[in-house]
Amino acid sequence: MNLVHLEAWHDSGFLSALDWQFAAAMQRLQPAWSAELVTLAALCSRQAARGHTLLDLRALKASPSRVLGEGDGHPLCAWAAAAAWDEASLVDQCGPMGPLVVADGCLFLRRHYDDEAHIQHYLSARLADRYPVDAQSVATAVAVLFGEAEGTATDWQRVACLVSLEAAFSLITGGPGTGKTTTVVRLLALIQHMAMAQQGVPQRIGLAAPTGKAATRLAESIAKQVAGMDFTGLAPGVRASLPSSADTLHRLLGLSSAQPRGRYADAAKLPLDWLIVDEASMIDLRLMARIVDSLGPDTRLVLLGDPDQLASVEAGAVLGQLTASSAPAAFEPAQCARLEALGAGPVEVAGAAPSGMGAVWAHLKVSHRFDHRSGIGALAKAVNQGHGEHAWTLFEEFADIDLTPDMSVAVERCVQRTADMIEQSRDERDPGWPRACVDRLSEFQVLAAVRAGAGGVMVFNQAVEHALVARFGRSEIAQWYVGRPVIMTRNQPNLGVMNGDLGLCLPRAVDGVERLQVAMVANGVLRWFPLSAMQGVETVYAMTVHKSQGSEFAESALLWPRDRSGLLTRELVYTAITRARRRFQLVGADPTEFARACSRRVNRVGRLKG
Repeated sequence: MNLVHLEAWHDSGFLSALDWQFAAAMQRLQPAWSAELVTLAALCSRQAARGHTLLDLRALKASPSRVLGEGDGHPLCAWAAAAAWDEASLVDQCGPMGPLVVADGCLFLRRHYDDEAHIQHYLSARLADRYPVDAQSVATAVAVLFGEAEGTATDWQRVACLVSLEAAFSLITGGPGTGKTTTVVRLLALIQHMAMAQQGVPQRIGLAAPTGKAATRLAESIAKQVAGMDFTGLAPGVRASLPSSADTLHRLLGLSSAQPRGRYADAAKLPLDWLIVDEASMIDLRLMARIVDSLGPDTRLVLLGDPDQLASVEAGAVLGQLTASSAPAAFEPAQCARLEALGAGPVEVAGAAPSGMGAVWAHLKVSHRFDHRSGIGALAKAVNQGHGEHAWTLFEEFADIDLTPDMSVAVERCVQRTADMIEQSRDERDPGWPRACVDRLSEFQVLAAVRAGAGGVMVFNQAVEHALVARFGRSEIAQWYVGRPVIMTRNQPNLGVMNGDLGLCLPRAVDGVERLQVAMVANGVLRWFPLSAMQGVETVYAMTVHKSQGSEFAESALLWPRDRSGLLTRELVYTAITRARRRFQLVGADPTEFARACSRRVNRVGRLKG
């Protein structure tokens, strides 16, 4: 079998080393496969690296440039246009248990086909399941938690809470500041009130998120909400029964290289009555399959997230695909009446036809963070709607969003922050100084679309450190130095440190000797770690937008990679903008490139449907 064309594609950078090696392995292990199928296997692997879970064979033949994301004259597209494969023959070659699957005119990696089928089976079985509650008891508790319903407008937080209360599976979505955490805290209180009032025993509730940073932020946000709530009128013990911590999904499910299916894939299931998962836009196909694997027959699942944010790094866009084929609040009239009886107040139905996913999906629409005076809110809305030219004009209209021509201002700001810490460390310090320094990390963060190259993370970090060396000398700015911000790139559960956690190198007196250590804040508590324990850390004056998901900052700046602006998409720009609470800066962008990015959507192909 002649695969010279694949080798040439790999040498030219059209195929990754993984794509090429996968095809070569299939050639060795599947000698009966045709050259066309081996080539399609390489393209299927390439699609997976781009986030897709399948290769649409019919679309590939009809429009190779659209499927492969390359120009019509590209070698990959030219091969697809000229190749002659027979779908029935491909089915026969793949066989019933092979590494590839042909179904419905599409080619799948076996693991993606099985995972999608598993999730779809779960949804088919659970979407219609309901757990009825006593309407009067719930309505009374809802009035305590939300107050009496007033006016004619729908309170989507109430609706979301009540939809999830009776559903086996539910979605609560919304942009930043729309009250997802507020809704969840009231849902938790309502769940435990009903359980304590009727059975005298609280429900077992788990909180989780895809990353350690997101899990920490979820727990902290819930704790802050609970601290300010009045539980008078609810069953005794509700406050104490609310979960106070959150896990990463990998830790909760016991996922590891040694246990890729986790601890609960077989007979033993996750010992929970409810699992509530935040930042669901970050969940990839494989992880979602492991979640549903772990659930017992009566464990309820609630997913929270913003479907307009960036999708997962790995293949699949679970939240995006589940919400793409339906509309939120697609309720039957009987369901509207039921929600009103539970204390929702007036319920506005979607214009769409009732659907299974729409019946368990509530979308929060009102931003409590960005009002009509907020440029960040207006900019995020315009970008999310694909109105790039209009979005650009907003920089002249609002004071809280800025355009800057280059990264020099952001570099100087980061340099000055670290310089302040270096100079302050030389003097006698207040006991609260370390915590104040760590808190400064959340005041300003530079974001980038790429790691390397102009406008990338590495170039920005190097620019800051070069400026620091020029100011303080190489002896002061070594590998570890006062004020160096770091981000964890791997989980260290033995230390309670997770991928994405931020820390700061600061001096600390240990046994009477001042040493550099890394300080981090977790659940409101300052923690210290010796440098020798910090495995897999990187300097983080800038971080990728992907890494920033699950975080928020008082101010943020997005570096625009001029030479690779084609990598920017609507979802990436929207995600970067919504990391900022008070001020957002766009660095080095061009209006034409910006408008193109806003019109460029991530469209991951898969067969998962709500």
